[in-house]
Amino acid sequence: MIDAHTHLNDPRMLPHVSDYINRMQVAGVNKAIVVGYDIDSSETAIKLAHEYPDILRAAVGVHPHDSKDFTDSQMHKLVQMVKDNFVVAVGETGLDFHYDNSPRYIQKKVFADLIKLAQDAELPLVIHEREATDDAFEIMNNLSGWETGGHWHCCTTTPEQAIEISSNFYIGIAGWVTFKKSENIRDIVRAISIDKILLETDCPYISPVPFRGKENEPAYLKYTAEKIAEIKGVDFETLNIITEQNISFAFPKIRDI
Repeated sequence: MIDAHTHLNDPRMLPHVSDYINRMQVAGVNKAIVVGYDIDSSETAIKLAHEYPDILRAAVGVHPHDSKDFTDSQMHKLVQMVKDNFVVAVGETGLDFHYDNSPRYIQKKVFADLIKLAQDAELPLVIHEREATDDAFEIMNNLSGWETGGHWHCCTTTPEQAIEISSNFYIGIAGWVTFKKSENIRDIVRAISIDKILLETDCPYISPVPFRGKENEPAYLKYTAEKIAEIKGVDFETLNIITEQNISFAFPKIRDI
């Protein structure tokens, strides 16, 4: 298994990274992408990838929650970061109209800026989108952002929108799929091709059942994988083979591990 989206760079997880990595390997998770959500966490993601070159890779970006604090100086730092060989994507970036922690017009501007960065760097995108699908689609259409490809992280769109996204991007499914009331996520899994699914934890968030409400970690990825395999009617090993192939297409530079 490969965890397509982790935050081992989160201050809560960082002091115990070696423990998390040991447990994930025992659980059969052999690779992971550490995703930045601001400048400091992006730098830390790169640092971790260099410390664990056989296991981790990095994505660098600015979460929509943090876009209000994004500056030209920070963009310059990201421009330098994407030159690192262990950086496999730009992100996470996108729009979050559920919390609106940053003004929407600023979220849109930063999202557009990071799409352009990904295009210039010839890297895929990691997109965070919540309750903003129409606006995200408009920006992606206007900037030809679909051409970068990448990962639509923790997808919560309608099944029809997920099918449209999957024409160009891979769809990330996290621990929500195991929640009793998350039939909408299971509907997405039913709707899209198994060849477009990525497994992710988004740790330390969205712990799957039976760990719901506790801190998530990559070792728990198997619970999400088991539920997806059940929904798609395939065995666990088949799902693992397919999703590992998927992530190698979504993030070509991860093949270097």
